[in-house]
Amino acid sequence: MDFTSIALVFGALFLGSMGFGSLAPLLDRHARLRRRAQGAPLRRICDVQRDEVVRVRGVVRAIDSTIAIPYSQRSGVFHTTVFTDAASPTQTTTFKRSARCEFLVDDGTGQARIGHDVPLEIVGRDSENGRARRDDPELATLLDNDLDALFAGGASVLWEQQAISLGQEIVVWGRCTHEPIASGVGARGYRETPLRVVLVPVAADVPIVVKPVT
Repeated sequence: MDFTSIALVFGALFLGSMGFGSLAPLLDRHARLRRRAQGAPLRRICDVQRDEVVRVRGVVRAIDSTIAIPYSQRSGVFHTTVFTDAASPTQTTTFKRSARCEFLVDDGTGQARIGHDVPLEIVGRDSENGRARRDDPELATLLDNDLDALFAGGASVLWEQQAISLGQEIVVWGRCTHEPIASGVGARGYRETPLRVVLVPVAADVPIVVKPVT
């Protein structure tokens, strides 16, 4: 192996170690969140109590609106899609697009609402990914004026996505509160007032954890 090859190998190892070092705090936080979530009891929605920290398992339902998930034929309630021009490793350009709406988790015994502004973190499932070219109609819709900057280094870009679809079964970890609603599906009685479960973060700086089942 000549000197140039040796230098390239050590350079790659150095960049890899730098990348891992920058990701290590994020991975550690992710692991801590997962451990905390797994330690919470799995409860039926009809049985949860106010301020109880639990896991609930159910199917995603819409409330008033849905979103279109890019690069799929699915309607959903959440997506984060990252576009990266990886043509030049030293000048990588990245753009992120996200959309979400409030939704319900329905386990057959009741429904729990998750608000549109509640921080979420998806765990336990690999992101979907693919490659897109400049003439991709999804890119024109999502990126608009940022297309030139994204494609400055090459003819195609990579995308990576996490999403929650309608009808998908998920396990959710959070703290339970209640809100009054009109009587009907998802309501539960409490002193004559119909209530619905609302899932919120367990602390101010902690997201709700969502683990897809299907």
